[in-house]
Amino acid sequence: MSAYPPPTDDTPIFNSQEFLIPLNATITLAEADAKYLARTGTAISVADTTSFTDQITVGSALIDYIPGQGIEIKPTVNSEALFLRVKDATGATKQRIECNTTLQQLYDQTRITESATPTNFTSLQQTGTVMDMYNTTTSGTMTFRTETAAAVATTPLSLSSTSVVITPSRTATSLNGLVCNSALFGRDDTNANTFAGTLGYLRHPIAWTIDFSKAVAIPTSNVTVDIISTGTPITVFNTLSNGVWRISCSCNNASVPGTVTSVTMGWGTPTGATIINGSTSQLFHQITAGLTNFAAPFPDLIIRTTGDGVTGLVCNFTATYTIQPTVTFNLWAIKIG
Repeated sequence: MSAYPPPTDDTPIFNSQEFLIPLNATITLAEADAKYLARTGTAISVADTTSFTDQITVGSALIDYIPGQGIEIKPTVNSEALFLRVKDATGATKQRIECNTTLQQLYDQTRITESATPTNFTSLQQTGTVMDMYNTTTSGTMTFRTETAAAVATTPLSLSSTSVVITPSRTATSLNGLVCNSALFGRDDTNANTFAGTLGYLRHPIAWTIDFSKAVAIPTSNVTVDIISTGTPITVFNTLSNGVWRISCSCNNASVPGTVTSVTMGWGTPTGATIINGSTSQLFHQITAGLTNFAAPFPDLIIRTTGDGVTGLVCNFTATYTIQPTVTFNLWAIKIG
């Protein structure tokens, strides 16, 4: 062996450090970005926080942060809308908010909630043709506010469970068919307070007259009937608004005279009202022998209605006859206070 010369080639040396070089020493940042942006399929990130310094594009929508304003979400295609949708318990998709070029549309029910007390909220709900605005707060009030030309806030209308308050200095115009079944304009059923304003047109104002004519075939001789409730009821006299009314009636048997020997007429005790003047005592009229036609007035009755539009007038009539008559009754009520 000693006869051979030593080797002259360079023997390789195993260098373990070559296998411990960091990844960024073998791939550049530009190469990494290119691989990340070219990623296809589903990507899952386990990062706790992901930050974007500018815009994000999702399909044809752009999510952008505008310093000093906030986050902006907008389509990049003209005339497209934005939607917020959720799924209900059955998995059906429910549309809740839509923003398009002409309107912002809210669906079904919307709540406006007080952040300090979340149990205090007002809901707006559309059900069929009915729009419901509901303040769920116990003993809550709903106010409608505007500003004057001088930028002063005013409350022309306030609603609660017990009252409707209209600011006296406000004038309601172009109202037609407004129904009011209770006292208005600073007056209740007992006390008349001072009023400084223009009296509007309302249901049953002072000097309002309600009249009705009714023909009744008197069913039984010498038996009292209430003309208002007999046959088809005269409901207009049972919905008188609160106030003072003068009630009158006259009757005759001109259409079908029959043969009548006597009539008794008078007012019964009303419900939802008190009698101020007049009597419930009945008047008796003896018909002259051989005279079959008669015409007679009832005594006037003045009442104060306090039933908030629920009253019950009683108009009693008795006829003694041998041949049945048909009697026509003309009733009217005039509001005098």
